[in-house]
Amino acid sequence: MTEVPEAVEGNAEAQTEPAQGTPSSTLQSKNEWVKNLFQTRFNENNNCFLQIRDLTTDIAAPCMLDLKMGSVAYNAEKLSHQASKLGNSTSSTLKFRVCGLQVKNPQTETEYFRDKYWGRKIQTDAMVSALDLFFYDGKKIRRNLIKQFIKYLGELHDAVATCSGFRFYSVSLLLVYDGSIDDAEFADEKYAQEFLKDKIKVDLIDFAKSICGSDIKETDQDLLEGVENLIKTLNYIQENTDVLPCLV
Repeated sequence: MTEVPEAVEGNAEAQTEPAQGTPSSTLQSKNEWVKNLFQTRFNENNNCFLQIRDLTTDIAAPCMLDLKMGSVAYNAEKLSHQASKLGNSTSSTLKFRVCGLQVKNPQTETEYFRDKYWGRKIQTDAMVSALDLFFYDGKKIRRNLIKQFIKYLGELHDAVATCSGFRFYSVSLLLVYDGSIDDAEFADEKYAQEFLKDKIKVDLIDFAKSICGSDIKETDQDLLEGVENLIKTLNYIQENTDVLPCLV
């Protein structure tokens, strides 16, 4: 665990400006919440907390792909709603679905943004074109970059395969790269590994619904299948030059 920075004052009084039209009861409630946040949660004697890490640090033009992994509903109270999202999307077939993406390329002055509702509409046979968009620099597909991601995803797969006793329900897989770097720089794998390793990131995130226990004997096959299908899709994109990105 990380110690609370000295700059955080345990007895700091929260100051808020009343918003126009805000009821006094609502404002009082907010003030009490903020006061509790600073005096209790950020107390100098409380050194147990989560530290958030910015995965886009030192990346000039962040390009991000958020994938929801798996096909198993985890919340019985919302089972119907979750089953609908899983059954009507590629979660049921590929074991992953797109929850959003952002592509920025300052060289070609192109930007693409897609949200989770766009991702839910993607059918299995259209996933190749959808993922193509993430690697599209405005002129061509970044195939050298794809090769690097396939390598990292393979390492992630091998790591998850050793984690018996865990169920990674509703985790997300976040892929990040720097859109300001030309794809040609990723052609030399040794150079890319030595100088560009901080410009490509593959991270599993959102473990709130994950569980572990001695009664779970197997590895999480649902997550493993999702990663395997993602690798297969990226291999197909890398090997087939006639694939076009989905720009709508």
